Amino acid sequence: MLGFFVNQAGRWSIDGYLEGRARALAGRVEVACYEDLPVRQSPLAVGACIFSAIDQLTPAGREAASAAWKALRRAAPDRPLLNDPLRVRRRYDLLRTLHDEGVNRFAVTRASEAHRHRGFPAFVREEHRHNGARTGLLSSPLHLARALSTLVVRGYGLVDLLVVEFCDVRDRDGLVRKYSAFRVADRIMPRSINVGRQWEVKSHSAVHDQDLIDAERAFLEDNPHQRWLTDVFDLAGIEYGRIDYGVLDGVPQVWEINTGPTISRGATTGSRTPASREQQEPNRRLFHAWMAEALASLADVRVAPLSLPISVRTPAGALLTRPDARGWRFRTFDALHRLADRIPVLGWLRTRGRPLIERVLPRFRGNEREPNSAGT
Repeated sequence: MLGFFVNQAGRWSIDGYLEGRARALAGRVEVACYEDLPVRQSPLAVGACIFSAIDQLTPAGREAASAAWKALRRAAPDRPLLNDPLRVRRRYDLLRTLHDEGVNRFAVTRASEAHRHRGFPAFVREEHRHNGARTGLLSSPLHLARALSTLVVRGYGLVDLLVVEFCDVRDRDGLVRKYSAFRVADRIMPRSINVGRQWEVKSHSAVHDQDLIDAERAFLEDNPHQRWLTDVFDLAGIEYGRIDYGVLDGVPQVWEINTGPTISRGATTGSRTPASREQQEPNRRLFHAWMAEALASLADVRVAPLSLPISVRTPAGALLTRPDARGWRFRTFDALHRLADRIPVLGWLRTRGRPLIERVLPRFRGNEREPNSAGT
């Protein structure tokens, strides 16, 4: 049995995966929420364990997760445990380290120290969430100051925001390629290439044609960045997660590593057309076969059950996972996008209507309209 730790807000992702692509694994994975650790009474009858969504934990949550980690390790020293909560580098620490060591060419600054940021254009994003940029590209310190003021009015705190220097990875045709790969224990598995013309590539704005799908297939089969990916994951202290990255002048650039990634949204969700889904399905099946094999190998590890709760030096009722600090406009906007992911018709409308919405309501993206450029 494989133990999978996650926060309550992110549980839908692993549950959806086990109900969909990984039904054969459903009875071999026990999902446990961090919020339940101090009060859990039932035995945790698992062998290997994955600690996911580490960046969603508060300091108290990291303490609770670390206590669980240590108890599991003491009970069975050879038990595979992925993502030590105290070793995992979160976004700011990781990106800052990668820049300092010359791996990434772009810099990152905490919004609370925005006056120190020198690399422009830049954009603002949340430190602990994987929801993309909260602004368009900002061309100067003045535009950055205005954008941060707007975000604070909407309910964001400067301590939760990062200023990221823009890294232009467009090719000669103006296309941006966002590469994704998973790590599960010692296995590196290429996931996908999303290609688009906007500076921030998302699945709903990606371009799909047979040539790009063939290029993605070659990426999956060749795993060209495997050694580099292993080194980056090791530097991050992450044994389970998904990395998103681009390639600048032949050199990979890390956008982020998500320790609570969506493995699959299902075969019929999202904004892709039925034709593009059918074209991409062979590539998806190849990745999911690898993913299921990697998780199944962990589920085969057998050790004695461990009884929880675990002693945690945390005041009763302490917040273990991070609340959503976004303003109501973004919560509503993102809720509509999640709904569109589950209803194909709404997904189609979202794809066709999003450019118009962002032209008419640029305040959803920041103080400047997005330029016709490319990047993370």
